[in-house]
Amino acid sequence: MDPVPLLARLTKDHIRRALRQGGRELLIACTLHSRSLDGRCRCGYRRTDPAGSCSVSVMRDLLREEAGHLLDEAMRAEKLSRRSRATGLDGQSHDDRGSARLRALRIYGAAVEIDSVDAEPRQNELFDEIKKHWAEFGWGQDPEALREAKVALVGQCGAAARRVAVTGGNTWAYEKLFEIGRCEPDYRVRAAIAQEAGSGGEQAYKALAVYEHLECPQHVVSDGRPPKPPGEEPARQPFLDWVEGQGDRERRAVVRLLARRKERYERMAADSEALVEREKWYANTMCAWALPMLVDSTMMSRHLGSPRDDLERWIAKATGTAVAPDGTMGQGNRLALGVSLAQGFKFAANRRLCPHSDKEARQFLVKQAQDMLRRSTFWYTRMTLLHALTLWSLPDDVHADQPLRGHGADPRGQVREWLALAEGQREHPLVVAAGKLAVRALQTRRPERFLWIDEAGVACEVGTEVSSPGEQRVHNLWIPPSTGWSTLDPAAQQLLADVLVLAVLGERGYRPKDLFRLLELCCPENGRLPSCLSRDRTLLDPVRAVERTSQPDSNCTGECGMNMCPYPAKVENLRVEFSEVFCLHQQDLLRAWQPGSWLFLRFRREAPWQRRVPVAGLRRFWGQMGDRARDVNPEDTDAPGR
Repeated sequence: MDPVPLLARLTKDHIRRALRQGGRELLIACTLHSRSLDGRCRCGYRRTDPAGSCSVSVMRDLLREEAGHLLDEAMRAEKLSRRSRATGLDGQSHDDRGSARLRALRIYGAAVEIDSVDAEPRQNELFDEIKKHWAEFGWGQDPEALREAKVALVGQCGAAARRVAVTGGNTWAYEKLFEIGRCEPDYRVRAAIAQEAGSGGEQAYKALAVYEHLECPQHVVSDGRPPKPPGEEPARQPFLDWVEGQGDRERRAVVRLLARRKERYERMAADSEALVEREKWYANTMCAWALPMLVDSTMMSRHLGSPRDDLERWIAKATGTAVAPDGTMGQGNRLALGVSLAQGFKFAANRRLCPHSDKEARQFLVKQAQDMLRRSTFWYTRMTLLHALTLWSLPDDVHADQPLRGHGADPRGQVREWLALAEGQREHPLVVAAGKLAVRALQTRRPERFLWIDEAGVACEVGTEVSSPGEQRVHNLWIPPSTGWSTLDPAAQQLLADVLVLAVLGERGYRPKDLFRLLELCCPENGRLPSCLSRDRTLLDPVRAVERTSQPDSNCTGECGMNMCPYPAKVENLRVEFSEVFCLHQQDLLRAWQPGSWLFLRFRREAPWQRRVPVAGLRRFWGQMGDRARDVNPEDTDAPGR
């Protein structure tokens, strides 16, 4: 006699009470139970068991019900808090398990994982629910906790989609994830979505090829005019007749009212256009990140309608060797697209070879990255491609002897060949520094000390060591997500900090149209740094009051001409906000007495590109960045200009 599964014997009310009182440990236990002999799905592909007897389907439905209940509870509490003002942002008392919305995110993740082992998964329904509530999850939440929960949920969704695909099931997971990514403002969450799609193999590629039209990038910026611009609708004639019959005071009040309404309409029109541009640009960047990984995971050869052919098309658009059909892709758009493709190459290069890896696809990616590096002039693209090629050049057995001749025998010459420029061109100082660190990564075969995958992710994590120098590496990634800035060499830490400062100055919270324009302005100055980084860092003014203007070029000196400073205000949606610990460590790297750095043969406090900046100025700048991380009142700092 077949025993009835444990969860099927329990009453639903008992499970509901447990879910209300439990936390992450209970969700993990439920997920593990769905894989056990007692808790696995026994339905088969044809349901012959009585309805409601399958523990997997029962648990999935109860988790969905609990997540919806938590979201409704959070909404009711928020409405109540607006009336009473007696509770916090989420309208709830303090709970060690987190806010109701973050708990709902975690519960949806457990539901997705449990559903993936059902004989008849309802993955599409779950993804529709998650997409419907995605914006609601972030209302009144701490950004760091929200990002952690969203990245975890994206990882669970990707693993569940791959599990369903292996069993032959049909899933819309990748389309739904990309729909979420189009409206997701967090850079790291979008990167997680792209990496999950890139690991999805042929099913993910076919889904995205139809949904996102991978044969060419979308045109982000529209040159036409809307058919009916908002705010230009004339006032109704009866209202105008009534105004004419009023006195001067009433007419002035009406004029002010109409002016405010027109201003609101204009602002709404600009925000609407920026939202459409961002959705298209986010879709382009996620596709560019995913394409190199899809080449590595699909096992498809090069032909029309394959990732390899699509990747070549995107590279041609990014490097200017192919012209857009309507000529709308300008130089700034191409540069930004090249940056995204280079990051996709680095994501793919971070994967180590395994027995089922396609070595031919790996060789194709290396060749495409080398060709793109030769044709690229933008510093960020070149540095990112250099990191990717360095990871691909590492042997899988890092303890093998260094070859005396042939491939890998001369790391310095190898890096010099990659970074070769045409005669008369000058390399960017940050790329020169990255080249020296790449040589050390190839020599020591410890890339986690000299390279990184995502600048923002590394700068936000203190991190842990990957392995000791004498131990065999067991990770499937060269640089796992647990790696942080503390594992980097001191020279790499300084390079990481200034790369992020320069990237934030370039990106800011711009809409794509403005970002492309800034890239076009900076491209002719590709061989040098802005003066606010290489000479006088007081121009950055990072703890400026919010009400003061933060438009670029307001602090820029006449000889610079790059129009980047001051540093953006903290209210803008930036890629990263430096933590106080990171800023304090940057100050420590500039101390006169630092025997730890001397052990790594680093005898000068400042990096080569910083040597025209006084050391006191560098320390003051990172002190101000630490004040910014602590939300110190600008009037209480020693920053000039106040």
